[in-house]
Amino acid sequence: MTQTFDLWPNPALPPSQFSPVRSPGPTPESTKTLRDVLRKNHENWHCFYDEHGRHNYYSAYIAFFTSIVQAIGSARAVEEYVFSKEANFGAKNKEVSHNRCPSSHPTHAKVEIEQGGTPEMLSRLQAGIMHAHIHVGYGAEFGLPGMVVEGLAEAAVSEPDSTAVIPPTLWDEPQNPSSLTAKLSSVLSLGGSATSAEKKEEVTPFNILDLVIADSAIQPQSMGLETMYSDVQRTSGAKIAEHVSKWTFSSLQPNNEEIQQKIEQLHFALTLMYAAAGYKGAEEGQFNADFLACHFVTSGIFLPSLVTYLSAANQVRLLKAYYGACLSWYVSIGKPQLDCRPLFADETLAHPQPPEEEEVKKRTHRHALPRAENPNPWTWILREGIVNPDDHVPKCQRALAHYANLYGTRERGSMSLRAEADASGIKNLEEMDGTLFLRAAALTQQRLGRDREVVPKLQIYWDRRGYLGGGDDSY
Repeated sequence: MTQTFDLWPNPALPPSQFSPVRSPGPTPESTKTLRDVLRKNHENWHCFYDEHGRHNYYSAYIAFFTSIVQAIGSARAVEEYVFSKEANFGAKNKEVSHNRCPSSHPTHAKVEIEQGGTPEMLSRLQAGIMHAHIHVGYGAEFGLPGMVVEGLAEAAVSEPDSTAVIPPTLWDEPQNPSSLTAKLSSVLSLGGSATSAEKKEEVTPFNILDLVIADSAIQPQSMGLETMYSDVQRTSGAKIAEHVSKWTFSSLQPNNEEIQQKIEQLHFALTLMYAAAGYKGAEEGQFNADFLACHFVTSGIFLPSLVTYLSAANQVRLLKAYYGACLSWYVSIGKPQLDCRPLFADETLAHPQPPEEEEVKKRTHRHALPRAENPNPWTWILREGIVNPDDHVPKCQRALAHYANLYGTRERGSMSLRAEADASGIKNLEEMDGTLFLRAAALTQQRLGRDREVVPKLQIYWDRRGYLGGGDDSY
């Protein structure tokens, strides 16, 4: 008897030691409820009912990718249908995803490229505000094939609006052995060493962010949510991609340790783009908790899980494509200069205090310890975040708590810019340390935990004015 393929099994253990740890609390009943909700949502609802007609294609892609994931597994499906050359540039008679499929698709469960079109699936994965990336990321983190299927379908019906920052050079092949031999012979004939000749000074995400902020040719274009990102892609995408291409890796096939180091640098850079930018832009002491910038934090948490699905070469492609998209959004909302000094000089953020509470009931045990005056701030920050009416708040705080768990011990000065490469887009980076994530979480709670008598527009409690000096709800 053939076993039925289950899109919604019990959540699996974390796929990597760098993935978020599970919190205690799951029970047989809660797990059954979770699986039932996910299954019913998958069967009865989906993300897209819009004027672009994406709902006409989404269900067909769900059926298609369900069959693919069942046949070859989630990891291979992501590799083949997002990262392969065929999934990005097309191939004759190759079944790949595209945002428009032929009318025969629902019958034949087959997706083909439109004549003259290219699928560009890695670009589509970053569409929206990295939403398909996030959806597939949940599938990778929790071992849920259904989330991977939905994320791939979401990518397939989205527009490839990040193409400018995902150039074809990402798929350049490694040098062949003969060219490497020739280069080695050339080095030896000059009396040098291969190590010194080939060694490059490291260019990190901080250097790239520094260059993008300082580059006068890269500018925000508008503040309309429908056009701000595409306008930056059109006017500055190639320039952003040029800066991202400077990101150094030891090879096109780096080892896991190097990939995790790059992800760590990204997590710090992305959090700076949210916390330091908002702190600098604070008005009357209020943190500018930008709605779009918070997605840098919430999407980055999935990188350690997603890379477990990918070959080393595709891990590099993911990091570069993803960072290019994040930088494009950062430019779209104003690309403010970053100064670490004010943020890290604010000691109230290093030791945030919980809100006033009723007196704790007298403990019955006469040897009970007195109430702690400086408890672990994450305890109450996460408690407050879980009940916030805006579901982006617990997502943001979960990500920041995870980053703090991984990198909280990093000391001041452990990350800095090369002096000769400093373009003055980031100041005083050497003053940053592992308290960055706690500081960001404290600022988030201060701003998003405030009382609101009126439900805001679109039920979004975050700030939506960007960093260009516009009024509230600028986008």
